[in-house]
Amino acid sequence: MILLLALAAASPADTGARWRAEAGYALEVHTRDRAAWQTARTAVGYRWARATLTADVQTASRFGRWEQAGGLETYFSAGRRWSGYARLQVAPGAEVLPRTDASGQLTAAVARGWEATAGYRRMGFSDETVDIVSAGAARYAGVWYLQALGSAVPGHGTTGFGVALLARRYADPDRPDRFIEFRGSAGREVVLLGPATAPDLRATGAAGVRFVSPLTRDWGLSVGATWTAEDRVPSRTGVAVSFYRTW
Repeated sequence: MILLLALAAASPADTGARWRAEAGYALEVHTRDRAAWQTARTAVGYRWARATLTADVQTASRFGRWEQAGGLETYFSAGRRWSGYARLQVAPGAEVLPRTDASGQLTAAVARGWEATAGYRRMGFSDETVDIVSAGAARYAGVWYLQALGSAVPGHGTTGFGVALLARRYADPDRPDRFIEFRGSAGREVVLLGPATAPDLRATGAAGVRFVSPLTRDWGLSVGATWTAEDRVPSRTGVAVSFYRTW
């Protein structure tokens, strides 16, 4: 199994609402040889003054096999400088999705709009475990939020690595729930071809765009598109849409 390059998550927008429910669907189509990947997800969350907690369930199709997973995630703040994120997802009996997927991240406000972040992720698949360590920096600049994140995946006598970039533009500084963001990543991925074969490092790249906006006072929409490529594997393009309600 393979490492995933992931951007650090940004905390949910504080719109004053306490509850949030969301339902979405994502489709990724390969250029050849493989069935489309599909993911359907529903989630519900609650926000306190300094933390949010969200529970979600998803069903996903990979390589023609449907698997289910459930997760819990939280965002929290500790004082004016520190914030964090943690997530645990489980998929009992899964053969393609990770059976356990735990991640955490700490972010510190440094100075003049700058943030420093560090994270760790551990994915337990049916046949191996993958560890990802990451570190990066981010900055608020007017209506923009800019982030750069580097990640490394040690193991099997070699190390995969990657760099991910994010640029998010808010339509209105007073409306953090309306924005457009652009993502891009590149790196080298560790691929295991067999027990008697040395690990292979393959170049990967991805790009995406996402738009989030309220539709009414209580309802909102998120829509996005992605492109992913890897050496010697069919590239894929994807679309994702979700609706959310707050109250």
